[in-house]
Amino acid sequence: SLAFPLLCESLCRGFVHGVLTSFYNVQRSGGGWFLSIPNIVGTLLSASISSILFLPALVNANEESAGWLGPVWIIGAIGLGVACGMARERTGSLPPPALIHLLASLWILLLPSLS
Repeated sequence: SLAFPLLCESLCRGFVHGVLTSFYNVQRSGGGWFLSIPNIVGTLLSASISSILFLPALVNANEESAGWLGPVWIIGAIGLGVACGMARERTGSLPPPALIHLLASLWILLLPSLS
């Protein structure tokens, strides 16, 4: 569902990441690039939620790819989470990471029809 990226970003990058920025340093626009504690926590939370909700259905639907789909999904979810967290920190806003997550989800939904 396309509602998932918006809900996930609201929870992980909006609420959790937002609360943690009060306690930890984060990136700023024009500043140095680094992986912050709020980004790590938000990434692990979003990747966990994504894996719990979607991975079992994907593996069951694609039994022939079950051996490699899990690790690829988790690595992709972590990569997406880091990118969304950096977008959140660099822009100071929630719409950019929500758009990135939405576009990634659309790509995943359309991918089977492209092959």
